[in-house]
Amino acid sequence: MEKEEANRPLLFFMVEKIKTPQALSYMLMNIPLTGVEFMVEVRIESKPAFTVIGRNIWVSQNNELFGQFWETCRADGLLEQFRAIHALHPQSVTGSHAIGVSRVEKNPDDRSFYFYIATESETIPADLENELERFTVPAADWAIFRNCGEIPEALIQAEMYAFGQWLPGSPYVHAPLPEIEAYPPGDGTTSGTLCEFWLPVVHKHSITEAHPSDEVHSHELL
Repeated sequence: MEKEEANRPLLFFMVEKIKTPQALSYMLMNIPLTGVEFMVEVRIESKPAFTVIGRNIWVSQNNELFGQFWETCRADGLLEQFRAIHALHPQSVTGSHAIGVSRVEKNPDDRSFYFYIATESETIPADLENELERFTVPAADWAIFRNCGEIPEALIQAEMYAFGQWLPGSPYVHAPLPEIEAYPPGDGTTSGTLCEFWLPVVHKHSITEAHPSDEVHSHELL
């Protein structure tokens, strides 16, 4: 290894090898994070149910698909249409005009799933009825990991911190609900793009205190 490379942080090599933000958690649990420092902020918030409309692709541990899908949606004008829809509903739950939704609610450990690029809306515009789907994200508690910087690196850092450091030492487990990536507007005080990784969580006590015969079911997503 060259001297210059040896002085680079471990995160540099991870980012160089992993170029897209979502579906990373299937590998993150096995990545050693010693020596990696994060500036990720985390908060726990209870959010009401909200409805989204979006376009999806099926992904199966192929990280390149995420970036390609975002670029496709941007190139064909879908993200601008989402921005116009969001302008009509500025008080959205996620605060973002476009979000990524990983439909992992059936089995969070299975990293093959439908990934949506979506916006919050109760209805699908007539000109998009044939290409978008609508579903409801149930009310839930979320661990929200906020970071700011270049995308996808900033989102990768947030996910790495969530799965590699925060979740294992927390009193929470992954709830059987989707994962979300959000891009709320910045406040002008920081450089780079503001991003958030939303991890649905349930307190361990709520599981251990349940009757042995009870099962923890996911909410039905409409």
